[in-house]
Amino acid sequence: MTEKLVLLLVLRTKLTHLDLYLQHILDHFDLATYVVSDSSGDQDQAAAIQGFFKEKGLPGHYHQDAWVSWTHNQNQALAYAQGLGDYLIRLDGQRWLVGQADLGELTADFYKVLVTDQDGPEYLEPLIFKNDGRFQWQGIVLQTTDANKGISWKKLAGDLKLYKQVEIPKELAQRQDWEDLNLSSRPSETRNHQHSASESDGVLANLLAFDQSPDQIQHIYYAAHTLKEEGYWVLAYYLLKPIIGLPRPSQLADGDQPVFDYLLDFDVADLAYRAGNDQVGFDALSRVLARNLPDSIRYQALVLLENYQALLKQLPGYLIKTYLSDLDELIRKDQVDERLVQVTQLLLAAYQKS
Repeated sequence: MTEKLVLLLVLRTKLTHLDLYLQHILDHFDLATYVVSDSSGDQDQAAAIQGFFKEKGLPGHYHQDAWVSWTHNQNQALAYAQGLGDYLIRLDGQRWLVGQADLGELTADFYKVLVTDQDGPEYLEPLIFKNDGRFQWQGIVLQTTDANKGISWKKLAGDLKLYKQVEIPKELAQRQDWEDLNLSSRPSETRNHQHSASESDGVLANLLAFDQSPDQIQHIYYAAHTLKEEGYWVLAYYLLKPIIGLPRPSQLADGDQPVFDYLLDFDVADLAYRAGNDQVGFDALSRVLARNLPDSIRYQALVLLENYQALLKQLPGYLIKTYLSDLDELIRKDQVDERLVQVTQLLLAAYQKS
């Protein structure tokens, strides 16, 4: 292949088995350069990362960044990587590569691989994507910055998978140079229900602002959205639920109120099923889908229907046909993936029963 590959490594915490993690990336990909955004604050890790790549003769860029959120820090790393190569390989220190990719000639806008959760099903997730400025992160979701331009994706050829788990995958643990490791230890720190200072400050500041001005419910939304981005889904939901029916903030301009309503409904729809309140989430999602949305946002909303499949029977036939038409349009624009196919099948089954 002629395309230049750039490692985009975003680290929130200190890594255990650092050298082995970096080496296993080099074992899978022939990199042109690397970009590391490290928020661990650990100077030994900073020196170890730079020393490792220097020893391998791989040029690159190392940055120490304060942690804000996955959205902020990943997009900051994207900015560092602009102009450095053709395709980016995004990893976070929590995913381990197992198997081999058949790269060949890369032509699609992005490539997905199977992710295997320790306690859940396999699903596809972007691993490699074009470094052309058209992508950005929203939380852990890769989005295009141009909703009106279709994007193409493919499943990466070969049997490469990402293992998203706290223990080193057994396939890797069997390697000779890993024999002396304590395999019960973690290759990276998992979420420990402790915010970084910047996260805690942001959540607390918004809660205190609401306490002083109870009519300004946007502060509750901002606090909850921060918690959502960091994976505290149930806590975020129970912050949002009480404000659904409250009067909108008086400070919002007329044109901003619908935007606030949409943001609130979308987060409720994305969180409610995790807290076991399916009807609340389904109602919020129905309000979101009733809006005129750009393709990238409509895609995110439609795939959420999969989480509420038991309630799809509540939808009238004409609305199911509308959603199916939206799905068909997205598929024709090459935005199809397995989740869209699954939602289409669920809606077809619901329509046949309506």
